[in-house]
Amino acid sequence: MPTKVEIERFSKDIRGVMVQHQISVLDAVLHHATKIKLEVEVAAQLLSEELKQELKIDAERLNLLTKTSRLPL
Repeated sequence: MPTKVEIERFSKDIRGVMVQHQISVLDAVLHHATKIKLEVEVAAQLLSEELKQELKIDAERLNLLTKTSRLPL
């Protein structure tokens, strides 16, 4: 089980990759996990709840997940 510090550090790294390469959360996780030789399943456990939510929205946008209804903002 990853610690809170590990989750925060990994999520910060993912944000950095997203900004540096101007890519989506999904692409950033895959890129970073490959770069540091980390299995994707382990990388998924290291994502913060905020990044998991962004990843879900990205997957819905790409039709990888069925869309969930949201209240209009």
